Amino acid sequence: MLGAFEEALEEQGFAPPGYEVVRELARGGMAAVYQARQLRPEREVALKVVLPKFAEDAEVQERFQREGRAMAALDHPGILPVYQVGEWDGFAFLVMKLARGGTLQDKLRTGLPEVRDAVRWLIDAGEAVHFAHQQGVLHRDLKPGNLLFDREGKIYVGDFGVARMDVAGDGALTRTEALVGTPNYLAPEVASGQLARGSVAADQYGLGAVLFECLTGRRPHEGAENLAAQLRAVVDEEVLPVRRFRPEAGRDLEVICAKALAKNPDERYVSVAAFVEDLKRWLDGREILARPATLPEKAWRWSRRHPLPAVLAALLVLMAVVGSILLLDNYQRRGQLLHESLIEQARAERLLREPGFRERALGLLSEAKEIQDSERIRDEAVATLAYWDVGKGKVAIGEERAFPRVEEVEGGLLVAGDWELPGGVLRCSPAWSEDGRFLAMVRGERMELAVYDTHRRKVFVSIPLQDWPEEIRFGKQAEVLQVVYEEDRADWFSVNGELLLASVSPDRNLAPPVGFAFWEKQYLSPVEAGLYGGSLSPNERFLATTSAVGVQIWSVDERQAAGFYEVENQRIDAPTDAWWLGDSELLIQVPGALEVVSVSEAGEVLQARELDRVPGTKVRMVLADGDWVVEVSDEDGGKFLERWIAGDFEQAEEWRGELDTGTQGEEGGKIVYQDWNLILPDGREALQVFALEKSQRVVVLTNDYRVADWDLQVLREALGRMKL
Repeated sequence: MLGAFEEALEEQGFAPPGYEVVRELARGGMAAVYQARQLRPEREVALKVVLPKFAEDAEVQERFQREGRAMAALDHPGILPVYQVGEWDGFAFLVMKLARGGTLQDKLRTGLPEVRDAVRWLIDAGEAVHFAHQQGVLHRDLKPGNLLFDREGKIYVGDFGVARMDVAGDGALTRTEALVGTPNYLAPEVASGQLARGSVAADQYGLGAVLFECLTGRRPHEGAENLAAQLRAVVDEEVLPVRRFRPEAGRDLEVICAKALAKNPDERYVSVAAFVEDLKRWLDGREILARPATLPEKAWRWSRRHPLPAVLAALLVLMAVVGSILLLDNYQRRGQLLHESLIEQARAERLLREPGFRERALGLLSEAKEIQDSERIRDEAVATLAYWDVGKGKVAIGEERAFPRVEEVEGGLLVAGDWELPGGVLRCSPAWSEDGRFLAMVRGERMELAVYDTHRRKVFVSIPLQDWPEEIRFGKQAEVLQVVYEEDRADWFSVNGELLLASVSPDRNLAPPVGFAFWEKQYLSPVEAGLYGGSLSPNERFLATTSAVGVQIWSVDERQAAGFYEVENQRIDAPTDAWWLGDSELLIQVPGALEVVSVSEAGEVLQARELDRVPGTKVRMVLADGDWVVEVSDEDGGKFLERWIAGDFEQAEEWRGELDTGTQGEEGGKIVYQDWNLILPDGREALQVFALEKSQRVVVLTNDYRVADWDLQVLREALGRMKL
């Protein structure tokens, strides 16, 4: 089969549609890389194809898909661009930029590069890797073979095949997780099995190992007889000094390399950005941060950069004073760099979201504050506290109670002999929520968790799973679901289907967000629940949100739905508008109709009455004093605005003011309120923002049909306890 595959590739036209294979460039254990010609647009590309023996291996196919997703999501000039990810004739393939200059491994085979060239390559590669970390992606296999050059000598980082992403639901792959990366470039904590999934520090170690090989012509640990001996050497044996093999590299570059290759991750640079900064300092002839330079070294470097002032300064007694000032400035700049690096590392922890990330991130922010206080520290702490994590908090599992029995019947599932659900065979025991409203089960042949609302008697969410579960459990104090798999691992989901935490021990405590919460909604499908906008009552007790099917009234104090008014909207794609007329009445507008709805003290809908609508008019806004701003169309098709006193069209006057479109969030889910910079979790965007002055809260409608809020008072108290 392999021979037929290779012969077929060599034939013109036997390639993914739109490509022609020119020649083979490289071959690895799982894939081959070919030079190919893309027909539209016409250009030379690299075509990476899974070998035939892995064509039916779902794990390898998933690794390819993960590599494509990781690289395609990283838009950086130092990361090899991916043009297409697909499947052809049963073979997964990637189409990438053709790096005609070969790999760094190819260059090392021809001899040692110039020291300054090697440093420049590592600076460019390190900046690309740091960018990936900022986007929540770890490379986990940095080595010379994965660093490529174009014709002009520009270096690229490629092959994210074992990258770890922070995408919700990203499952572990058994083969790749067994030993992630190449043994010669593995960090000690990964080689020993202490950190199976890698880290920012482990990627930094890989770059340090590449730098060591560029400087010395050898890998940090060589000569092992087998894989086990190689891993033991990585964990136990110290790396030899660079100057033993390359004296001209100098002491500073040796120190930088040794710090990047430290056995203890805590003794390495705080981030790849700090590693790159030290390489830049060495290249510029400045003092590196890895160690404080001696006074003679500082004077020598300064004199080389400024020869004339150095000669003059040598003649003056004030040289000591000038040196002291320079030293003080240097320490201040070092502190600033460390401060920024700690904040960036905390951000990377938040984006990667490995269990326990919250405590690690807040610890890094505390260290940053000891150096210098800044608004960025509080902003990052608030963003971190918006996520679920393992920790000191506790979400108790609901107790087993006498809930209705679920039985398999022909064509479906029967609940307590009362009502029938579509579906097939039960995969594990179903679970009931503490109040008996929700039923969760894995059924049929699909590897997904279906959650039913027994009040509405319908599925309101289906959750894809990474494996067949052994047990499903509902939380007792919060609407959360624990899905337990083999090998003592579990995922936590919200009842809405959102992944809260992945691959943790079932016995770990689950700590909820601090000062941030999604409101409990009516469990409707996204189409039914699609939000157009909202309106806050003057007394800040109720929030009305609109969709094509009706108006949802929320209790602000209880953070949950209180009432729902269904409208007869003639067009499902047309918006429903709603404005408060005081604290207990809503004006509701749909195409062709106006209604006033009365609301009770509890937020329930009491009654509705229809208003006569003036043809050719449309309400655009209701002012705080109860007057309406109305758009009027004249006979010639022109439009103008009028102000109707208390909604009376007979008391109309011209309106020249601005229309209030509501407060909007900024790009990236950022919301600015007073001195707070609030960031929505998981890349959500804000549709509309409301500031509740009385209760010191910020409420936001999100682009995924959710309502959420920050309690600023709770956040102040939490940050005070943490001294942030």
